[in-house]
Parts: sequence; structure tokens; C-alpha cells
Amino acid sequence: MLKMIKYELRKNVKSLGILLLISALVESLFLYGLYGDYNAYTVVAMVLFGILAGVSYLFCLLYGVFAYYNDLRRKEGYLTFMAPVSYYGIVAAKIISTFLVALFLVAVDVALILINWQAAISKLGWKDSIEILKMILKNVTIADLSDIIGAIVIMIIYVAIQFFMYIVQAYFAISLTYTYFANNKHKGIISVVIYVVLAYAVGSIAVVFMNQLNLSDAMENAKSITGTVMIKMLPVELLYLAISGGYFFGTGWLLKKKISL
Repeated sequence: MLKMIKYELRKNVKSLGILLLISALVESLFLYGLYGDYNAYTVVAMVLFGILAGVSYLFCLLYGVFAYYNDLRRKEGYLTFMAPVSYYGIVAAKIISTFLVALFLVAVDVALILINWQAAISKLGWKDSIEILKMILKNVTIADLSDIIGAIVIMIIYVAIQFFMYIVQAYFAISLTYTYFANNKHKGIISVVIYVVLAYAVGSIAVVFMNQLNLSDAMENAKSITGTVMIKMLPVELLYLAISGGYFFGTGWLLKKKISL
């Protein structure tokens, strides 16, 4: 499956290059503002990097879905499914490669934000911001800091699970369309409708599931931020993982048994 992941990553090079070019343009704006004494441009560039991180996540998600759709729709894409890899391996390779590209792009934008912030501090002398940050950190114990980091890690895992669920849910919706509406000219629209119905169903199930657990008392009694976040998110994460697993195996089964490739 590693070769399949490499193949899918090579297919993502174009989209990766476009987003990196946009990051380079924003970085140019930041440097122009920083060393040309246009502080407004510097601030705008920092804000744009934050927006770009979210856009990169969404773009990779949509790109991964459209790539799967095109592989089923176009004759050239059929070669992907003819590879000596199980259908489950192909689906997994597509998901992993898309996630890795999204992770890389978001990491680049976050790293540039941190580096540019340091550069802005050195050049513009934003000492007031540093002093405020130092005062805040003085009042934060090691336990508090580790607690905050733990909560952030849990939230990152939650976002990663959601990414996995969104994309595999889309794969399943597309696979269902190519199973039962193979001869329909509006397969794209039907796939979107099926996806929306599935998303609504999953959301409804999650609400009922959390209401049945009734974790409000446990959250109030939690003695840390990490504990509160974990109590709130862990059950939903496990539910999403279970549903995503069903989508994953369902997609592989449809590819193997029902869809004529």
C-alpha cells in the first residue's frame, strides 16, 4: 500500500504547488510590509496565514473527494483500481495521502506564522506584547500548561477524526451513487444529496447519543480543562470512528462487489 500512497501523493503535487505558491505570495506581502515599514500589510499577511491554514484543510478535503469521483468517472482513473492492491488498500491510500498533504500545508502555514511573529517582534519591537505574554506565563503553572496542551492535543485528534469521517463519508456516498444510479446523468448531484442525508443522519445520531450519555454532571465535576474536553469529545470521537469504519468497509465492499470498473 506504500507504493499506492506514493502514487496518490504524486497526483497531489499540482494542488500542493498551488497552495504553496499562495503561501509564498502571502509571505512576500508580509516581508514587504515588515521591511518596507508598512505595518498594515504585516498584520494583514499574518491574518491571511491563519485563514490560509483553514482554507488548505478544506481544499485538500474537497480535492480528495473530487479525485475519487473522477477516478470512478474517467477511464484514466480506472487504472488506479486495477493496481495489485485490495480495494480497501486503495481507499486507505487515498485517505492517507490526502490527510498528509493537508497536514503538511497546515503545518507550513502555522510554522510561517510563528517565524513571522518572531521576525515582527525583532523588527518592530512589539515589547508590550512580549511583556503581556510573560506576565500571563508567570501565572500559569506547569500543571496548567500541560493541561492546556492536553486539551489542544485532544482537539487536534478530534479534527483529524472529523477529516477522516468527512472524506470517507463522501467516498461512500459516491460509491452508492455509482452502484444504484450508474446510468444516471446527474450522478454528481445525487452524490451530494446522499452525502447531505448521511451527514444529517450522523449528526442526529450524535445528538441522541450524547443526550443518552448525559455527561453534564461529569463535565461540571471535571477538575481540569483536559478532563472537560475529553469527557465532551471522547464519546463523539469514538462514535465517529465507528461510523467512519462502517463507511470505509462499505466503500471497499461496493468497489469489490457492486461497481463495474
